[in-house]
Amino acid sequence: MTITRGPDRTGFTIYTTPLQSLGRTALVSGASSLLPVFAALLWLTVESEALPAVLSTEAAVTGAFFVVFLRYKLVFAAVTPTHLVKRRMLLPSVSIERSEIDHVVLNRVYRGSSNDSLTQMLVLDAEGRRLYGMNGLFWSKADIVRVAEALEVQVVVDDLPLSRGDYYEMFPMARGWYATRVFRLVMIGAGAIAVGLLVMGVQHLVER
Repeated sequence: MTITRGPDRTGFTIYTTPLQSLGRTALVSGASSLLPVFAALLWLTVESEALPAVLSTEAAVTGAFFVVFLRYKLVFAAVTPTHLVKRRMLLPSVSIERSEIDHVVLNRVYRGSSNDSLTQMLVLDAEGRRLYGMNGLFWSKADIVRVAEALEVQVVVDDLPLSRGDYYEMFPMARGWYATRVFRLVMIGAGAIAVGLLVMGVQHLVER
């Protein structure tokens, strides 16, 4: 199935989008965090040769934030008579034949150290391999349940909340690429390098 920016929904049994408030909150939080940094860099470089580079960098970062936000707005999950479709934010879209789906598992997983729990959905084949997943952090419980029921396969529901560690131990295939230890280490390393370069750059500007 070819997925375009404006998908033809006439063939969709179910069509749903992720929580839009999450995208807006992330955009506002990012802007609030970056504005003081941008202002400080402009103040330090306003009369220096580094100003064009700073302006270009700030424009690129701002553009990247809006691109990610717009990509998030285009994400959707849908069920057709023959396929389960998901348009993702960063990775390519996926389209799974419903004939490959054996059953669906719905669990409740605690959100960090909070007492709140989120619905997690796993779509599995007959051998227990993960075909598809929906995370309650991004999708409402009602929409997750709608998608699960629209698949017309066995739905296994466990409403007893689990810690995230217990959930991944029980369903190791549920861990998305963004939740792997390698990805987190890479992001921490990249963040540390970025902060280090920023500090060195600011120090150089101050000492000039």
